[in-house]
Amino acid sequence: MSTRCHIALYKSKQQRLSKPSVLIYRHSDGYPEGVLPEIMPFLKKWDKIRGMSDIEYLGARLLQHLTNIYDQWSPSDPSSGILGYGISWAFHWDIEYLYAIYSDGEVRVYETEWEEKLDDKKKPLKVLQVKRDRQNSNDHSLQGLAKTGS
Repeated sequence: MSTRCHIALYKSKQQRLSKPSVLIYRHSDGYPEGVLPEIMPFLKKWDKIRGMSDIEYLGARLLQHLTNIYDQWSPSDPSSGILGYGISWAFHWDIEYLYAIYSDGEVRVYETEWEEKLDDKKKPLKVLQVKRDRQNSNDHSLQGLAKTGS
């Protein structure tokens, strides 16, 4: 069975966990060992070049980045490019992990139970910080960001 997850983006930590600004659905390999190596390098590079404040634009490009990776898994599969990811308007009942990405660069990983109502008091499994070091960056180009997976 697939390990489903949501990747949620929040403009501020004052937003309720159940009310993200952007919500991406991932159908499989949603466990931290599958998701974090794909999103953290992207978020670090994005933050270095552009910052994390424009959550909607970040969400769109993150989805593009993730679907590009997904499409490389099986290019000969006719369903490649059709399944795997989606944009959600509400949390699915069967997710096992939630990745909460905040505009200040914090990423919180939550393990969830099926049909669990997300509570703001829920404790994260892991908390990561996107390194903010734009002053030392010589690369001011977004070219290749979604293609390379870096």
